Amino acid sequence: MKSKAYFVLLVMISALLASCDDFLDIKPVGRVIPETQEQYRALLTNAYSKFPTDRGLASFRSDEVELTGTNELDVSNYLDIYSWNDLVKSDFSAEFMWKDYYYVIYNANYIIANVNALEGEQNAGFRQLVGEAYLLRAYSHFTLANLFAPHYNEATAATTPAIPLSLDTNTDVVLKKNTLSDVYNSILSDIANANKLLNITMWPVGEHYRFSKAASAAFEARVHLYMGKWDLAETAALAALVYNNQLVDLNASTKVIPSQFDSPESIMALDYVMRDAYVAALKPSASLVAMFPSSDIRKRTTFKEVSLGVFGVKKGGSIDFRVSFRTAELYLNLAEVYARKGNLIESRTYLFALMQTRLTASYYAQEKARLEAIADKDVLLTEVLAERYRELALEGHRWFDLRRTTQPQIVRTFRGETYTLNQGDARYTIPIPKEAKDNNSNL
Repeated sequence: MKSKAYFVLLVMISALLASCDDFLDIKPVGRVIPETQEQYRALLTNAYSKFPTDRGLASFRSDEVELTGTNELDVSNYLDIYSWNDLVKSDFSAEFMWKDYYYVIYNANYIIANVNALEGEQNAGFRQLVGEAYLLRAYSHFTLANLFAPHYNEATAATTPAIPLSLDTNTDVVLKKNTLSDVYNSILSDIANANKLLNITMWPVGEHYRFSKAASAAFEARVHLYMGKWDLAETAALAALVYNNQLVDLNASTKVIPSQFDSPESIMALDYVMRDAYVAALKPSASLVAMFPSSDIRKRTTFKEVSLGVFGVKKGGSIDFRVSFRTAELYLNLAEVYARKGNLIESRTYLFALMQTRLTASYYAQEKARLEAIADKDVLLTEVLAERYRELALEGHRWFDLRRTTQPQIVRTFRGETYTLNQGDARYTIPIPKEAKDNNSNL
């Protein structure tokens, strides 16, 4: 009966808060007032459940996938994104879920404001809830900024318009774009506030779609990495590894794929990256598949061979592959940070720790010797980024890694048409959806 009551409450909250009359689609027309910790947890669970799947959708813009074209509906849905056509799109074209982020943020804001008003911060359970709400708000703003705003640049962040920050439940205010500096300062402030409140180190499997101390540290490491704050990224990644430093040894078994939600590497499993609709519409690009020699065991855990020489996505198509943060990313963050700082010994230490669990013993020995001979930090950095591409393939990282590094040219052909994304192209930033602009001239 108790679980049924929770479900009814969740449906009521979702239905009432989802109604809207402004561009953010968040203004409630009715209200269920949560009073107990269980009811606030239900509200936060609803917010988690609405988090968009845009990290997977953004993969269509990257060089790691190809549109199959076997289904005309898929072509209608994804060709515009695949070809970087953001201006005159098909009526059937999939859209990035702008307003859904603000729905999630509204729920987080409600919890932050109202639990504090109830003086719930004196209760450990309420403190954890508010800490998670801060992080969910920060993660939503972070994802929005990395989809719809230019990549963070310290020299220009203070004057670069980004996305609107939503930091309270006042829906009468028509929001304006904040600068990139404002957005990232808010994200880091929310993380700092959360860290004062969280008391769950890591949630058990099945509940770790929620933020925890470990997930907060991993998130902070990613934020600093994207900002180019190498020392801070190092500190946060090392802190996260204190909570969990496990790596799955694929030499021992390939039954558990490291990116599965129940993998020992999983720190947080919120994002449904390669949802079934995406997996049906795409395949790994030839260039991605070519990155994996047969002695790289990940070739068997990343792809499925549907016919001779033709590969599909293995890391996706099921909620079993929900992944937001895992330990391998932290090892790669540290390898990258140390390479950028010129500390090649430490960079190789974290790179080798990962590679030893992914490559056959003989191939690892060969690669280890090759990489140990590299004395130039830029050359080693190139190797680290290539390893990152292999390890995190099809997990929603590639488009964002391309944006934050070289923004290279990508050329692709589909049904006889050639499409080109130039190096440094403005289309590395996705336009805010037309519907949102139509309803808010400030965008």
